[in-house]
Amino acid sequence: MARVLGREDSIDRFWKLVGDMRSAGFEMEVETFVKVLGRFCKRKMIKDAVELYEFAMAGADKPSPPCFTFLLRKVVSSKELDM
Repeated sequence: MARVLGREDSIDRFWKLVGDMRSAGFEMEVETFVKVLGRFCKRKMIKDAVELYEFAMAGADKPSPPCFTFLLRKVVSSKELDM
């Protein structure tokens, strides 16, 4: 469900779903995290990508170091550095 909602047109519902999942004790799967992170970066939704990374770091399954490097490169190459 999170993979489907992780788009520009349904971003509010995505964050609500992810928050509800966390409060119910569920974690986001790593595959879902990687897919949605890539989609956010591809669509230049860098702020949402950073928030997703922060969300994943607060969970039990931490993102891999290559995910951090990927996101860092996207942040640095974007025009939106103040987050």
